[in-house]
Amino acid sequence: MFFKSKTKDNVISMKPNPDTPQAVALRLVDTYWHGLRHDHPIPARSQIDPRGLDGALDVAFVAERIGKGLARLRVAGTHLSDLMGMEVAGMPLSALFVPDSRDTLASVLEKLFTSPAIIRVDLRSETGPGRPALTGELVIYPLRSDMDDVNRALGVLVTRGAFGRVPCRMEIVGVRVEPLTSSVQRIDIRPDRKPAAREDALVLPRQDAMATPLPSAPKVMAEGFAEQNSPFEPKPKLRLVKTDCD
Repeated sequence: MFFKSKTKDNVISMKPNPDTPQAVALRLVDTYWHGLRHDHPIPARSQIDPRGLDGALDVAFVAERIGKGLARLRVAGTHLSDLMGMEVAGMPLSALFVPDSRDTLASVLEKLFTSPAIIRVDLRSETGPGRPALTGELVIYPLRSDMDDVNRALGVLVTRGAFGRVPCRMEIVGVRVEPLTSSVQRIDIRPDRKPAAREDALVLPRQDAMATPLPSAPKVMAEGFAEQNSPFEPKPKLRLVKTDCD
């Protein structure tokens, strides 16, 4: 009597619905950023095309690092402006957060640009009269500038619930940092070739040193790395002919 068949009407999922607009926007931005990494571990700001973010433009933004732990919004979607009740382009990203969370934001922004890393932040809004509670998520991805410095970022900020009076600033309740270690993987180590490379590094300087006349033992070692010089063996014959002419 205590067991019932499971149906969509009597089962409540504890996982976020992957089909909500917020989940779709997060997935779209994540897929788009990772799709730009085929040439470099960190995409360039110039590669960002708004057409590739269609469906998430209202919650996306591009920020620029302006100091240690500081970033300024260069381009921002309408959702961010709606939260603040004003145009946010040109404002520091920290303006979207309550004062108690700004130190945490500064710390994760430093990791974003210096590690570099992907930052995922769990949010909740400040509450009060006319301000119902809502939750949200912020994800920020590093970008390179035209000078190849990691000082730009692509971000997406989604909220769940209705916000009341503005500005509606957010509080950080959780942070996940994902360092981008794939940049190391781009280096072709080739362990099987490493010993040979070290031998060449040791032999080549010695070979250059043997170019000057030295005792016979070093000459034998030099001949072992000079097989391509065999076509010049007829040179002694030329010298003999020249001697006959004298």
